[in-house]
Formats: sequence, structure tokens, C-alpha cells
Amino acid sequence: MGTLLAEFRLAYDSQAIANLTNPNDPEPTGEDTAVLTDAGRYVEAEFKIEIGRAYDATDDRDALVGVEGLYLRLLEHSGQGGEGIEPRHKRYLERLQKLREKLLPKTNSTLTKTVEPAGSKPIFDVARFAGVCPNPPS
Repeated sequence: MGTLLAEFRLAYDSQAIANLTNPNDPEPTGEDTAVLTDAGRYVEAEFKIEIGRAYDATDDRDALVGVEGLYLRLLEHSGQGGEGIEPRHKRYLERLQKLREKLLPKTNSTLTKTVEPAGSKPIFDVARFAGVCPNPPS
């Protein structure tokens, strides 16, 4: 979890983070770590729900979307979002969806064709039923 917060701290200066995490303090002196940690947990949970996997700090796409989500979550928490937050939130959700679409299979196994033994076909494949029409119109 610390890596999302570390990426966020790299993206925003300490005063901006202090303002976001202490919305009711006109002159905050530092970040509210509890608020920041809770918002980070929320964003990581969104990754699990929306993408179907955990936030991966080694993937720069996850870092980009995660930092954006954390910023929006803090704006929402602080009540500073206003009308301008809607388009950004929509873009954030679209990016989460794009990350979901980019999931690649996690296997390197190959498919092998199995040979069907003689007589393994169902009975309705037998030629004697050719031309039979069940429940024909009268």
C-alpha cells in the first residue's frame, strides 16, 4: 500500500497534500496520514472491484491511474471537488476500464487436440436419422 502513497507524494508537493488531507484547517502544517492512508485503501479497493486484480506498483499505468484516483478521492473527501470533478472522475473510471481491457492471460500452457475414439459420437449423429423431421406439420 505504501507504494501508491509514495507515487502520490512524488506527484504532488507536501503543501498540496496537506491542504487535501486537512480541508478544515486554513493553514495546515502537514499531511493527515490517516486520511491519506484511508483514501489509498479506497483506491486500491477500486482496482480490485473495477479491474479484478490488485494495484500493481511496478506497472506505470497503475501508478498513473492510482494517483489520479487518490487525488480525486481526497478532493471528494475534502468537499473541494465542485462541478469540475465530474469530467475528471469520468476519465478516471474510463481509465480503470481500459486497464481491465488490457488484462492478459497469465498462462503459457498450450492446447493439445484430443483424438475422438470411434463410436464416441452421440446417437443422433448416425446417418439413419438423416431426413427425419420430428413433429412435422400436418
